[in-house]
Amino acid sequence: MEALSDNLSGAGPAAALRVVLLADRDALHCYGPVLRRFTVGLLDEVGEMTLVCPEGAPFVHQVPSPPVRLVFESSRPGPASEVDLTGRRVWVGRPYLSFLDRLRPDRRVRRLAETLRPFKPTLLHALSENIQSVVGGLSRALQVNYLVSVLALDRCSLDVSDAACAAVLCCNSTVARSLRRAHPRAARRVHVLPIGTHVSTEVCCLSHDGQAPVVLCCSPLQVGRGLPPLIRAIRRLKDRGRRVHLMLLGRGSAEHDLRRLTSALGLIEQVHFGPPVTHMLRGLDAHKTIFREADVFVQPFPLRSWRPELLEALSVGNAVVVIRGPDNDLIVEGKTARVLPADDDARLADCLEALLADPQQARRFAENAQRYLRKHFLAGRMVARLGRAYRLAQAQPHPSEA
Repeated sequence: MEALSDNLSGAGPAAALRVVLLADRDALHCYGPVLRRFTVGLLDEVGEMTLVCPEGAPFVHQVPSPPVRLVFESSRPGPASEVDLTGRRVWVGRPYLSFLDRLRPDRRVRRLAETLRPFKPTLLHALSENIQSVVGGLSRALQVNYLVSVLALDRCSLDVSDAACAAVLCCNSTVARSLRRAHPRAARRVHVLPIGTHVSTEVCCLSHDGQAPVVLCCSPLQVGRGLPPLIRAIRRLKDRGRRVHLMLLGRGSAEHDLRRLTSALGLIEQVHFGPPVTHMLRGLDAHKTIFREADVFVQPFPLRSWRPELLEALSVGNAVVVIRGPDNDLIVEGKTARVLPADDDARLADCLEALLADPQQARRFAENAQRYLRKHFLAGRMVARLGRAYRLAQAQPHPSEA
């Protein structure tokens, strides 16, 4: 893993920052369990902060408001704009039929610009590459610079040529190198800044004395997510005399077929279905609370975008097994995770059995992963580096001033 954003250092003090964060539902899910730490930490770095997101978006309940101002894009009937009694929550009306905004994105930009202009923002930050076009339009309307975070893990086709885009913050070093090669003139604006978390001081892997080990998987229950091979691997472990429980947390169109497979393999007592973690607990450490009850975490399909479950599993000290996919800075084969090919239930069963057969080795493996996170993926470091990026971005003149 390359050094994380060496050229973000040295930013000195600047005028008060009034930052607007813009997120879609997927971006808020990616920040997930660290969203509260992320926003609270930024309050020490900026003078005023506003978060723009869809009404009912996941994890937004963790954002402290006040002091953070929340601007919800809402399709419910009512006035074009509505403010609550505290003045810290604003609802902006949008078409009930969302495709109308896709047909005329300038209308969405105009609505948001009119709402945000009274708050006099000095900087915009798109929390996902998916909304760069909206933030770019707002940058031109409000004449302020912006930053964009990239949450894709494979090659990204993001256009970083816009002079108002002061920084591109990649969660993955491979994406950063790809963007620098594609846009050499803008290479200095591309940085690696992964999402961070709090790392537990203890290891939960195989620490539940006298209890059957628990294998945890958080995944949409859909075709192509690698779940049938995982269930068949549990059957192989049962045939070998291994008493193991599998928790499948998720919802999806393939749930009926997966339950039928579980029954056909005689695994009703070993395989347990539950709702997504986000539906089970709403607290600050919902993921950690659930993951501490598990021993091994399995990522059953290749990840192509950032997801919080893998990070949180590593942080609590689960032994982690992943299916090979695009390069991911969280996954260092043999150090932070065991990496396997897709659709090979025999290899998966062998890997799980090796971990379960040697608890001390599995725990040392999990401890190594935690040390790696403390070096590269702490939430405090993420926030401090982002604060410096904000000050550098605000210090740059907007293209309209040239």
